[in-house]
Amino acid sequence: MAEPLVLRFTVLGKPVTKRRARGSYNPFTKKMTFRSDPHTKTWEKFVGWEAVHAINLLREQGIEWPTDRIYESNCTFYVTDKRTRDTENLQKAVLDGCNKIVYRDDSQAKRNVSDCFVDKEQPRVEVVFTVIEGR
Repeated sequence: MAEPLVLRFTVLGKPVTKRRARGSYNPFTKKMTFRSDPHTKTWEKFVGWEAVHAINLLREQGIEWPTDRIYESNCTFYVTDKRTRDTENLQKAVLDGCNKIVYRDDSQAKRNVSDCFVDKEQPRVEVVFTVIEGR
């Protein structure tokens, strides 16, 4: 049996949790408008850039990353202090940042594992995606 296809990358910087979008009602247009948190959007862009870079490194080795499979994600977060964090919300931001890059939709990431450790000198997240089955 062949080794499973794996994509690894690291995003340097303090990990950001997925925050709720804020809504406001405009009485003139009688419509709600929603705006995502700017810190979360920026973090998701950083995650996406690192994912693109990792996929390009695979291409240089002659390996094409499939976007139509089922994946296992493993995120290891390194934060600057010992405060408890919701690793599920940290991982949501990473998974959303990988949408349309690593996979078509984050619903394709079926097994999600996350850990959180302290590293005061170099906060980061180490991300590993493994293809677990084809479609």
